[in-house]
Amino acid sequence: MGKNSREGRLTYPERKGNLSHRHLFSHGFGIKTVVMILRAEDPGGDDGSFPVTASCRGLDSAGGVFDLELKFTPESPEERERLLQDLSPGSLFVVKGEYTISGDEAMITLHNPIYYSVSLHFSEKEIREVFRVNGISIVRR
Repeated sequence: MGKNSREGRLTYPERKGNLSHRHLFSHGFGIKTVVMILRAEDPGGDDGSFPVTASCRGLDSAGGVFDLELKFTPESPEERERLLQDLSPGSLFVVKGEYTISGDEAMITLHNPIYYSVSLHFSEKEIREVFRVNGISIVRR
């Protein structure tokens, strides 16, 4: 295995015992997109962690709308609260981060992404209109 590779087994609880042998390879590339937050929640960490998960809609490079998820692992309860306040339903952000695609529906998940206001690059009004018009037929995997 190289310095970016790991070997192991992944389990899929929803598939009752289906194990998948994988070579995990971290290449450092990521996705950068515009998202609209649908909801953010604290799923609770059994290990003393403070996870935050956000369900979103994203825009592909042609304005197509797709579902994606943001997963954060804040280091403190204060950071978790700040994330939950920032990621309010309907808010718009540019997000950038490393990602995984998993499950039968090929859900895209960005892990600990950097996020900032869309207004630094785009008109918020225009972005909302793109989500409104193009979101009628969400890209399904």
